Amino acid sequence: QHPLASIWMRLQAAELMTYKAAALYDEGKPCGLESNTARHLAGLVAYDAAFRAVRTHGGFGFAQEYHVERYFRESILNFIAPVSEELILSHIAERALAYQNPIEDFRPKNVVRSSAAPPASVPWHPIKKMIAGCTGRYLSR
Repeated sequence: QHPLASIWMRLQAAELMTYKAAALYDEGKPCGLESNTARHLAGLVAYDAAFRAVRTHGGFGFAQEYHVERYFRESILNFIAPVSEELILSHIAERALAYQNPIEDFRPKNVVRSSAAPPASVPWHPIKKMIAGCTGRYLSR
């Protein structure tokens, strides 16, 4: 029962962070940190819950007759699509921790970077639309 309690606690943390991001978005305030944190926490807990379910079912955890193997397969997608785990962690490090990228020191200072959205010809995934709606472009508002 302890693994289930741990998963439940982390799921509640992800849910609360989702509500915080939604409240900030509704107020028109920046919510990039909160929405990316919620997505990251939810992805981690989904993977841990699915992995625990596979371990609990033993060999039957990989049988297609049970939905456990599908949940496990789908939980891995949270780390790579639509935004990778590394991009989320980089965004949080830059915004919340004020981490400065040392490469920035070597780039020309007079170059103006565009913050425009990608061209309309780029197909948008529904989750990307949600993240873009809450966070501006992909990760920041």
